[in-house]
Amino acid sequence: MEDAPLDERCGRFADYILRNYIDSALSDFPHPDFPPEVWTGTGTGSTTNSCESFHKYFGENFTSLHPNTYIYKFIEGLQNEQKIIIIKRQSIVNPVRKRKQKLRKERKMSELSRQYEEGELTCAEFLDQMSKRMLPSHL
Repeated sequence: MEDAPLDERCGRFADYILRNYIDSALSDFPHPDFPPEVWTGTGTGSTTNSCESFHKYFGENFTSLHPNTYIYKFIEGLQNEQKIIIIKRQSIVNPVRKRKQKLRKERKMSELSRQYEEGELTCAEFLDQMSKRMLPSHL
């Protein structure tokens, strides 16, 4: 390789990586101690843990080696990352809003309770109407 470093330590390091982590029929080490199937979930180059995933995402969004040249892009990237973290944090803390269908059902049940308490419905009518509302929606 023309652009390979001349330092023999680099060659030893590359051999170490091939021998221990890369499965290649073309290399002198066809059976590594830790083949890609061990250190990736699928045997591909994709990451398997959240730290690597975050680092990949961060690297893709901050590609400039000189942030002062692209300071606005850098700041925008930080702001976007902050927004994502805030949304994730809020989704954990705040309960999920009820669906409209469930809200309508609860309002109707409250209305039926009010009608029964005020004598507008008999006990049988109230129970009949409430039982219809209590059935699971998939039946």
